[in-house]
Amino acid sequence: MAVQSFCEKCKQTSEVLFDKNTKKTHCGNCDEVVIIANKFLVARLVDLGQVRNGAKRLGATAFDLYCEKCNKKVTPILKDKKIFCGCGGGFDKISKIIYNFTVEKLTIKAKEQENENQYNQSQGVRLVRKLTPNRR
Repeated sequence: MAVQSFCEKCKQTSEVLFDKNTKKTHCGNCDEVVIIANKFLVARLVDLGQVRNGAKRLGATAFDLYCEKCNKKVTPILKDKKIFCGCGGGFDKISKIIYNFTVEKLTIKAKEQENENQYNQSQGVRLVRKLTPNRR
C-alpha cells in the first residue's frame, strides 16, 4: 500500500515521494516538502518505489520542445501563429504535424488564460462594489 499524506499547499491527499539527493519527502502533486522523514519511513518509501527521480519541473506541458539554441526543453511562445523559444530561437527542425499541434494547443491555452483574466477582473469589480458603501 502506498504511503500518502495530506499537503497543506495543494489541499489534496497524494503519494509521498522521497528525494534521495535532498533526503526530504515531497507531495506527488505540487512537489512541496510535506513531512519530515525518519529512517523507517525512508526505508518504506524506497521499498515501495516511491522515490523521486531528479527534480520535477513544474509547469511542464505535453507540447514542450527542445531548443537547440539554448539546449533546453522549453514551452514555446506563440507570436503571430509562429512558435519561438524564450531565448529567441526558432523551432525549424520539427515536423509539420507537431508544429500544427503545438500552435493549436498554445492558441487554446492563450484563450483559456484570457478568459480567466476576464473572469478575475469581473470578480474584482464585484468585490469593489460590495466593499464600497452606496453614496446616494
